Amino acid sequence: MTQKKVLVNILTYNSEKYIQSCIESVLKQTYPHIELIVTDNASEDGSVDKVSRLFPILPLWRNEENIGFARAHNAAIEAGQFDYYLPLNPDVILHPRFVEEVVTAVERDPSVGSANGKIFFLTPKGEKTEYIYSTGEEFSRARRSSPRGYKEKDSPIFGQEAYVFGANGAAPLYKREFLEAIKINDYYFDKDFFMYGEDVDLGWRGVLLGHRCLYVPKAVAYHYGFGSGGLKEKFIQYQYERNRFMLIYKNDLAKYFIADIPFFVFHECSNFLFYLLSSPGRVVQYVKAISGFLKLFRQKRAERLEIMARMRVDINELRGFYHTPIFLKLIRRRLFFKLE
Repeated sequence: MTQKKVLVNILTYNSEKYIQSCIESVLKQTYPHIELIVTDNASEDGSVDKVSRLFPILPLWRNEENIGFARAHNAAIEAGQFDYYLPLNPDVILHPRFVEEVVTAVERDPSVGSANGKIFFLTPKGEKTEYIYSTGEEFSRARRSSPRGYKEKDSPIFGQEAYVFGANGAAPLYKREFLEAIKINDYYFDKDFFMYGEDVDLGWRGVLLGHRCLYVPKAVAYHYGFGSGGLKEKFIQYQYERNRFMLIYKNDLAKYFIADIPFFVFHECSNFLFYLLSSPGRVVQYVKAISGFLKLFRQKRAERLEIMARMRVDINELRGFYHTPIFLKLIRRRLFFKLE
């Protein structure tokens, strides 16, 4: 049996600090049928020079401007020849068996279109930890997505394969057939999501159209997390909030949203108060994000209608992915989690 081809695309933007370790981890993979490319989104540091100098035979695609995560990966998907696509963050280091383990698991289950490994945090110094960054995406009744197991210590609960809401964007694996099946309005990742939320949007759409996402605990990787500044910059804050409103509007079922309004309103008010007390400038970006979403409302309505018309999922199975918000866990993450 011929092994399937995996295209790994590392998207860089001012990633000089991390890119060498990331590339080397891909080159050390035990899975033999991997094509690796690097796409640079107009980095202003030494990312391009470092890749060219250390890995001169590696294909390097250079965008003249920063076109964002979605557009850059859409271009690679359109141009690539592959069976599986792995968009890889440059601040991720893969265990040598990562690709082999995740592909093997997905091949066993025809219902699976995407997959997520067990991704741990790295300290700022590059030391491995026992703290989980992601074991897939989960979704709350407050309409907030979060990496499953985020900032929790590894435990037996994360040692079993499981179907999850979607794959986290740090190191997801997508079948080619899955990407073609969920394509809408001539895109895979929503091109209006410059950064943040595009992975959740794609995963949610995948669930609605009848595809599963598999968590594979044997596929291990390590992630620095917030390697590009996290949510401290105004533009990123704006993108995070605007895109969240867009993905909810595009993909949510009205009957479930109405039932969960108390959770949604309480969480929005709590976050607004948190922003007001801890970072007043973020309140401004929150309000701007609502305005930005409304400007795209008509376009997203057309996309929503197409998604709903193509929906194939059992709505009772879908409802099982909506978790009750655990606010104490959220507070613990924000106040007490630190990586030395």
